[in-house]
Amino acid sequence: MAGFDVLGAKKAGYTDEEIAGYLAGEAGFDIQGALQAGYSNKDVIQYLNKTGASAVETFLNSAKQEVGSEVKGAYQLL
Repeated sequence: MAGFDVLGAKKAGYTDEEIAGYLAGEAGFDIQGALQAGYSNKDVIQYLNKTGASAVETFLNSAKQEVGSEVKGAYQLL
């Protein structure tokens, strides 16, 4: 499930709990066990959504996706 668009999901209105639950379901991950062990939904998201990219690369990729979606939206207005 690596590479899930977490920022896009948040922008669409999904909570960390919903995103973590989705990722856990896709990966067959025991989210309840992780939460009971003291991990947060954000911890679960970070663990299950590893891409191998640095924080800067992740930010840049997210920014490119955001700009791309805005450009597509602008073309639809024309």
